[in-house]
Amino acid sequence: MTLNGKAYKILVINPGSTSTKIAVYENEHPVAEEYVHHKPDEFKDCADMLRNNACCVYDPMDLGIAVGSAVSIAADRRIDNRVFFTAGKAASRLGLLGEAKLIMGIPLAVAGKSPFYDRERRKAD
Repeated sequence: MTLNGKAYKILVINPGSTSTKIAVYENEHPVAEEYVHHKPDEFKDCADMLRNNACCVYDPMDLGIAVGSAVSIAADRRIDNRVFFTAGKAASRLGLLGEAKLIMGIPLAVAGKSPFYDRERRKAD
């Protein structure tokens, strides 16, 4: 499957309390996957997890702020992007990312015109 005949590479990071999953997809096909498992009682708290190079689970609000910052930095570097909550819901319903509960699609593009907005041009009066 391609979008407009183009192949897309997607990086997915799914931090959890007992494992962190990282995957690279080319369109809907996984190219690489890595799972790091943690015992539930292995760490006392988030600070202990960070000291041991583990991932702490993020509150969805904090994740939203981080996503907003990431796309803002991309936009500052003239990389077109848009956060698609609906793409995340579709991926979840299709089971593309396993048990992931919070998924957001963030397509990126470097082109003359942003492919994420299809607006008609106004005619000059």
